[in-house]
Amino acid sequence: MIYDWVDPFFHDIAVPRAVGTAAEPRVRRRIGEQLESLGFQVTEQPFAVTENRLLAGVVFGAATGWSTLLLTPLMLSNLGDVVVLPVGAGLMLFVVVLVLVLARAEQPLRGSRMESANIVARNAPLDPCIWLVAHSDSKSQGVSLALRAVGFSAAVAAWILLVALLAIRAADIRLPWLSGAALLLGLFGGTILTRRHFGNRSAGAVDNAAGVVAALVAALQLRDEMSVGVLITGAEELGMEGARRWVETDDCNGCFINFDGIDSRGRFNLMLHGSTGSSCTLPVGALALEIAREIEILTSVPCRSGILPLGVFVDGAVLKRGGMSGITVSRGDRDTLKAIHTGVDVPARVDIGAARDAGRAAAAALLSSVDLGERQM
Repeated sequence: MIYDWVDPFFHDIAVPRAVGTAAEPRVRRRIGEQLESLGFQVTEQPFAVTENRLLAGVVFGAATGWSTLLLTPLMLSNLGDVVVLPVGAGLMLFVVVLVLVLARAEQPLRGSRMESANIVARNAPLDPCIWLVAHSDSKSQGVSLALRAVGFSAAVAAWILLVALLAIRAADIRLPWLSGAALLLGLFGGTILTRRHFGNRSAGAVDNAAGVVAALVAALQLRDEMSVGVLITGAEELGMEGARRWVETDDCNGCFINFDGIDSRGRFNLMLHGSTGSSCTLPVGALALEIAREIEILTSVPCRSGILPLGVFVDGAVLKRGGMSGITVSRGDRDTLKAIHTGVDVPARVDIGAARDAGRAAAAALLSSVDLGERQM
């Protein structure tokens, strides 16, 4: 049968495979071998990576907690504006600059550089009509993705309130209740964001072995119909480093469908990444509607377009900034967010048929959206 490879392949790659572990390159090789068996020419784009972006997030969390502890009482004090305003604005600016500098630092802030790679596959030498994208690595952290997203949202809200408090203090107004809200949000968000941020306890079945399966199923459906590329990014869990490397290459152009986090429960979600000046020849809005239609026909599962929760990041956002346009396909519910990045995200809780159907639906939508005369083979 055409899909006999899906289940054993899924179980081969749904193992703990954080960047820097022995399993990560093994899983990459397994993905490359599967792509070759499907008739694709495969190359790797190796790169070195650090944990700096994750560590910058930890610093942001710690700075959020300490800043609210220091600034909320300061803004309620009787000290003059000549002291309060420069100190408050200066501390906020210092935190922003510090986090940005740490995130972009060339030298590792902890440990040493690790090796990862993007997998790039094509079925023809021509520029692909579409890139099918998924990330290959996994990670675990001290809290689930759901709680971390809540913590990040709380931290962002705390900073917004601090700016508001600074502004109203300049108008000689003091609001104790607003200061209390900023303090509580800052302490809660800071505590969550400073929890252990990078480990290897998660098998990453939903995030993102299922996404890789969906991308390869779509590639199989399209390989004889159009020129198609497959991009399996590495080190996505370290701040989408693989996608950041990809946007520096000459191949970063056109359209993409990114599969990230496809559970077998909940509804499907489509997130559009439109880019001004993109070389994408497909109207991604119309393509998203077609994907939603094909998913609902094939699976009878509701599908909607929307935005990701605050604090949840995907490769599609980086590809958009690089000049591409596309769609991220995911599926899940609250239990999915609670499982991702924990030891609960294992193959046993996932019906991989959902990812297979997502790949088939995306391929069917592409075949409906791309004019036969424009297909390149």
